[in-house]
Amino acid sequence: MIDIEHQIKQMVADTRKEAERVVNKEVRDGVLIPHISDIIEKTPVGVQSTEGTLRGSWEVSVNQSLKGIEKQNKRKGRSYVKGILSGKSILGKTIRFGNARVYAHVVQEGRYKKNPRVGTYNKYIKAYEIRSRRGYSKQAPKGMVDLNKIRRAIERRFR
Repeated sequence: MIDIEHQIKQMVADTRKEAERVVNKEVRDGVLIPHISDIIEKTPVGVQSTEGTLRGSWEVSVNQSLKGIEKQNKRKGRSYVKGILSGKSILGKTIRFGNARVYAHVVQEGRYKKNPRVGTYNKYIKAYEIRSRRGYSKQAPKGMVDLNKIRRAIERRFR
């Protein structure tokens, strides 16, 4: 006699496994990797003296604490994020993304002086330069991180 109950349980398990694989791939490859990469790539690189320290200090982890700044990869972007997330199951896991540079919130939230008179001294050109406008970096005039954009992308994928 055929064990229908066993076959149904196996079909449900297979269907659940395939659904998790598809959702995991869609969220990871279709939302997280491109959006996190975009945030990193839109982070200002500063001037010669900083050479992209802020951009190079972004970290991504799966179910682990962020380590803080040990070594900056000044060329971080999509390949870095893919290297951390690709092939990993992320469903039910905590994805952490952060930047431990003390001035990251200044760039993100537009906390530079609103109308600087002198600016910042650039030792390479031996002159002061104004690097911000209305409190935001000229390189990131709306900040770097838009979490609502990420939420909307996830919602659009599963309508």
